[in-house]
Formats: sequence, structure tokens, C-alpha cells
Amino acid sequence: MKDDLISLSKALIAIPSTKESPDQLEAVLKAAQSVVSEFPFKRFVCDGNPSLLIYNKWPENGKFHILLNGHLDVVPGKPEQFAATVEGDKLIGRGAIDMKAATAAEILAFKETAAKVDYPLALQLVTDEEIGGKKGVKYQISQGILTDFYLCGEYSDLEICCETKGVLWIKMTTKGKRAHGAYVWNGVNAITKLAKEIQSVSKIFPVPAKTAWKTTCNFGVISGGNTVNQVPDEASVTLDIRHVPEDSSSQLLSKIKSGLTYPDTQLEIMEDEPCNHADKNDPLVKQLAASIKQVAGENAKYVKFHGASDARYYSAAGSTAVDIGPTGEGLHSDYEWCSIKSLQTYKDILVKFLLPL
Repeated sequence: MKDDLISLSKALIAIPSTKESPDQLEAVLKAAQSVVSEFPFKRFVCDGNPSLLIYNKWPENGKFHILLNGHLDVVPGKPEQFAATVEGDKLIGRGAIDMKAATAAEILAFKETAAKVDYPLALQLVTDEEIGGKKGVKYQISQGILTDFYLCGEYSDLEICCETKGVLWIKMTTKGKRAHGAYVWNGVNAITKLAKEIQSVSKIFPVPAKTAWKTTCNFGVISGGNTVNQVPDEASVTLDIRHVPEDSSSQLLSKIKSGLTYPDTQLEIMEDEPCNHADKNDPLVKQLAASIKQVAGENAKYVKFHGASDARYYSAAGSTAVDIGPTGEGLHSDYEWCSIKSLQTYKDILVKFLLPL
């Protein structure tokens, strides 16, 4: 029922489950698990981050057939954002679209179908997606939680995301020689060198004029120097590279190195996460597309994500992994909302998808 879906979404939104509040991470998991308390579950904790796996039966071959994933952590918000409101078709509040409402739909879809299907079905609830997913999804994989098909409820306007970019974070550091700021000829300015290296890297990754499925680079954090009247001997900048599957991280690193101006410039890899790619002809992707057609009355559409999702971890583990979620806008903003109509449609799609298998 729509009222149950809205009520559960509001209850989850009401809990300020940010990384700064470990007790609230526990509270939101407890609230979610209480809705499906008739099913067995396993609890995981990695470096203080809790997560749950709720299931109908344990797989004999060690792999669940379908795994639904939702994250219940959110970024900080204003106090009033944790009291969800409804304006017309909009459910408004922190986490409405990212992604507590979609998780509520997954919880209710699991509750409705888990006892009716004869295959191993799981619901994975994590609390660390906003800080990278390594202590939730990635940790559960390391503990043997595998699946044939992974479905994450990240917002997508009910379109199937079969492909996301990979993530390569690099810290680029230049070295110089300290000197008094009045006698610059006695030193080597590391910031000046860094500026040239930034220009060199920018030529490799020109900023597209509009949305484009290309590898991009953002210079995120820059630092250097200690005081205004000293020639700095070190400067650094972080590179946030989002790459398409055709550009491997090793190829990109080689390209950056070959384009640098100074041989003593250092490159330190901070993060290196793979792309996600799911075959649209996979039987379960086709079944999901058919469910969309049956429920929404329209042919399924496909979308590519420029940002990363936890789907990348299951893709790397050999699963078919997709993202699909309701319509909404304003994630991480002061006005975050989810379409109630699309949320109900999303829940109905999940039920239709899970039952025929």
C-alpha cells in the first residue's frame, strides 16, 4: 500500500543517520530490520560501520540468486530536513532520493515476495555508501556474501543503469626549494611548477562543453606553502578522474606521466575503483526490463552513471550488477525530494521482477 511506503520512508528519514552519529546508524538499521523481523539475518560490523543481510533462505551453492541493496546513511542536513513532508507528489526530506525512500520500497518488496519465491533472495542494508562503501558492500563480499544478480536502488528515474564510470583519485605533488620571498632567485617555487603540471593534465582531459560519456578529471583540493614571504618547496593537488571502461586506470596513469613537465613530479594513487558494466542481454536484466514494461506500460530505458555506486563492487566480484530507482532531485541539497508516484511504481516493478523468477 502507498500509505505503508510513505510511512516507512518518513520513519527512516526521521533518523539522522550520518557518519558522525554511529548510534543513529544502528538505530536506522534496527528500524528497517523490524519491518522484516520474520526473516533470518546476519549482522556485520567493519571498523564500526554496521550492515545487515536479511534473507529468505541460505543458498546451498554459496550464492544468492537476487540481492537487493539499499544504503541508509545520509549526508548531514538541517534539523527540519529529518522531518519529512509531502507536497503534492513530492516526499521531501534528507535521504528522500538518496536513498531511504527507495530502500523502503525494497524492504516492502522483499517482505511481500521473500516467502513466496523458491530461490535464495537477500536484502542488503548498509550504512557507509556516502563514504565509499568499503565497510558495507565490499566488506560483506569479503565475508562471502555473493550473488548472481545485484540490484541497487540509486535514483535513476526508473531507468536501468548498466554502466558506471570507474574512479581514479591521484595526489600530484611537485617539489621546489625554499627561499625568502624577497629573494625568489634563490629558490624554486613548487606552486609555480604545480600550476604548469595542472595545465599539462588539463590538456589530457579537456572539460566537455556538455554532458558526454568521456573520461574527465577534476582538480579538487590544492595545497602548498607555509607563509606568504617564503618560496614554497612543496605543493600538491588532487585529481578526481572518472573514466569510461575503454580507459583503464593503468593507461590513464601512463598518459599522465608521459605528459608531465617535470621529471620529479610525484603521483600517488589514493583510490582506484573499477567501472561497472552489465550486459543488457543478461536474462535477469531482460526480466527487469520486462517488469518495467508490464508495470509502467513503457519500454525500459537505459542510462549510464557518471558517478560511482556500490554496484562496482559486485561487478568486480563477477555478478551482474545494476542500479535502478525512483524519480527525484536535490540529493545532498537543502531541498531533496522523491516522486511518490514513481516510488510506488518502483516498488511494484520490484515485486513483479522478483515473483516470476
